[in-house]
Amino acid sequence: MTLLLALLIAGITLLLAEVFLPGMVAGVLGVVFLLGAAVTGFAEFGPKVGSLILMTELLAGTILTILWMRYFPKTPLGKKYILDPSATAQAPAGLEKWVNREGVSLTDLRP
Repeated sequence: MTLLLALLIAGITLLLAEVFLPGMVAGVLGVVFLLGAAVTGFAEFGPKVGSLILMTELLAGTILTILWMRYFPKTPLGKKYILDPSATAQAPAGLEKWVNREGVSLTDLRP
């Protein structure tokens, strides 16, 4: 039982840490720990409890992901991390005369 709870707490903590730690390492480890908790539930308590743990994890993960996507961008922290979609850039005026014209490059053109 303690291993099951430790895996659940560690998995949730690592998934929350993924918000601040880039690289997906914490997120992948969190998912592995949560799957390990489900496997531990199957091994220690049988298929009913293991299935209940797995379904609860999947349902909670789905609901929390939907809530996260809906409400996190509106929080102060979300506004800090996510770019504003309404930001637009415009080309300087007077460059329209160069559209559809040909020229010679003085250096190699590389992407």
